[in-house]
Amino acid sequence: MVLVVNVKVLLAELKGTGTYFAVKALKKDVVLEDNDTECTMLERRVLELGSHCPYLTYLHSSFQSTVYNLWCMHLFSMVM
Repeated sequence: MVLVVNVKVLLAELKGTGTYFAVKALKKDVVLEDNDTECTMLERRVLELGSHCPYLTYLHSSFQSTVYNLWCMHLFSMVM
C-alpha cells in the first residue's frame, strides 16, 4: 500500500496585526481521485464547529483556487 499525501500546511501572518494562521492547502484533483470528498467536507465542518471549544483550532476562513482548496485556521502556540 502506498500512501501519498498531497496536503501542504503553510504559516501565514495577517499584515499589521502579528496574528498567525495555519493555511492548509488540499489539492482538488487528489481529493476527487481518492474519493475523499465526504471526508474532506466533514473535516471542514468540524473545523467550523471548533470555534465553540477553547481546546480546538478553528476555521477562520476558506477559499479556493483552480488547483487548491485552502483553509485558514487560527494557530495556537503551546506555552508550557
